[in-house]
Amino acid sequence: MTGTHETFFEDFVEGLVIETLRRTITESDLVNFVQVAGLFEEIWLDAGKSARIGLGGRAVPGGLTFAISEGLLVLTGSMGNAVGMLGIDELRWTHPVCVGDTVSGRSEVTEARRSSSKPDRGVVSMAHQLLNQDDDVVLTYSSTRLIAARAMETPA
Repeated sequence: MTGTHETFFEDFVEGLVIETLRRTITESDLVNFVQVAGLFEEIWLDAGKSARIGLGGRAVPGGLTFAISEGLLVLTGSMGNAVGMLGIDELRWTHPVCVGDTVSGRSEVTEARRSSSKPDRGVVSMAHQLLNQDDDVVLTYSSTRLIAARAMETPA
């Protein structure tokens, strides 16, 4: 995968794996997400609570973990011609994430087919994993997106 905005539907073939950069989750990430989302829950606001329940650091909301996973995928450049998210399925948080954890993503194309209603687009399904610095899988989900196809040639 080229990782540029020139990635089109035809570039997504079953079995293609996209690896992301690594990113450390910061205290600012946590505070800003909680503020924007209005998630004023004790587990996100009280550093002592995370320690008391044995998390080893300030817990990060699952929604933030998901948003970071998607952001890392976008940073690969592979979503430059995405025109819509059709669905997210099987979303599972499998390991706690805390401030200071460093995460990276791995996305595999599980299906790619031409759209039956819009032939200038394709439907791409992917299985996603987000891993922490210890290679523990912290999040899994599947997605289905609509991706623009290359311009179809018209007959002469």
